[in-house]
Amino acid sequence: MARNGRYRACLSDSTVLIVERTMKGVLVTTLDRTAGVLDQEYLKGADVSSVLGSKLPGFAIETVHDMPKTTLGKRCAGCGMLLARELESADPGVLDDVPVVPIFRCSACGKRHYSVTREYLGKLVDRNEGLFSEEDMKELRKDREKGINMLNEYIIRIFASKKISRIQ
Repeated sequence: MARNGRYRACLSDSTVLIVERTMKGVLVTTLDRTAGVLDQEYLKGADVSSVLGSKLPGFAIETVHDMPKTTLGKRCAGCGMLLARELESADPGVLDDVPVVPIFRCSACGKRHYSVTREYLGKLVDRNEGLFSEEDMKELRKDREKGINMLNEYIIRIFASKKISRIQ
């Protein structure tokens, strides 16, 4: 088992899977190589071995000592340095909650950025209907494309008000 409870696997030339043991379960994040979060699922009560077994059948868990932070091929809008997943600044075993929208931080100036894809927003809605008002859910059921666009606009406004940039 990895000392820090964080595992990374390249699923293909374009997709990376990160599995992290947290205080209350396992966080599974799928990223594309352009900083897009394709999926993020928090499995409360799950254990790393079973999750890895289901996500990566036939693969053995190897010991990982000092896994480098997941950096992206994207650069900070402020200073131009590489971005890294903010969650990786802490030992995953002490995490008791994870943000719905994944946050990335500049390795130099500390500026925060977020990244979501349409694919991730769709999965977020499907798994977490309780996060949305009944009115929003009616819109999503009536016209999914329009509803996802509306959700994306909400996210843009919320993060802009907090001065958190979207990864471009």
